Formats: sequence, structure tokens, C-alpha cells
Amino acid sequence: MRTALKYVHIIAFAGFLGSIAVYTAISIVSEGAGVVETAFARKIISVGTAYITIPCMWFAVLSGLAMVAAKPKLMRNTRLWAKMLIGLLVVVNTYTFIAPAIDQLLAVTAAAISGADVANEVKSAYMRESVAGAINVLMILTAAFLGLRLTAPKS
Repeated sequence: MRTALKYVHIIAFAGFLGSIAVYTAISIVSEGAGVVETAFARKIISVGTAYITIPCMWFAVLSGLAMVAAKPKLMRNTRLWAKMLIGLLVVVNTYTFIAPAIDQLLAVTAAAISGADVANEVKSAYMRESVAGAINVLMILTAAFLGLRLTAPKS
């Protein structure tokens, strides 16, 4: 059971971080593109976030908690507590800053297609998404490092 949970955890982590890398690439490629192309790129990012990134985030968090529940003596490990706190912060950051910015960017780029002047709104939402996303990536990599330290053999 614990091995299955570990596989779910690793696959979910890869899907979570991998999807973020794809959205970063899409953002870079669509930078400077036309309004329609940018709106399409934002739609891909929005749908991917809703159906890949956020579910993978939850699978990673819940499988991690299930592994801890299966081996309660791990609760004495301070690195594990740090990793769980980081996981909580990633979830909060995602729902508080990133998801709303993604939704706003989708709405504003759609409005831009009909000719609305939304340059300031796009800049603001894009900056929030970029900064909060970078913070999430740093927290995720820190949690991964802590996870590796939890499973590393002691010398």
C-alpha cells in the first residue's frame, strides 16, 4: 500500500511540476503574439491548470498525507513537518494568487479580442501569476529536496 502511495505521490508531483513547466513555455512562446493567439494560450493554461495542475497538486498532497498516516512514527521528523507546511503554503498560494490571476488573464485576453484596452489589467494579473508561480516553484523544489532527505539512507 505504501509503495502504491509513493508511486502516486511521485507521478502527481511530476504532473504538477511538469505542467507548470509547460505553462511557462507557453507563456514565453506566446509573448508578443497577437491578441487571438495570446487568448488561446491563456485558455490552454487555464484549462490545463484546472484539469491537470490542481488535481496533481491534490494527489501529491493527499498521497503524502496518506503515507504519513500509514507510518505515524514519521510525525516525529521535523523535515516532514516542514514539508507538510510547505505543501499547505503551495495550496494556499495556488488558490489565493495563481488561480485568480489565471482566471483574470483569461477573461482580460478574451475582452481584448473584442477591442477592449486591457493592457494594464494584463500586466497586473501576469505579474501576480508570475511572482506567485515562481514562489510556488521554489517551495515545491524545497519540498522535493526535503522529501529526498527524508528517504535518503543515513550514513
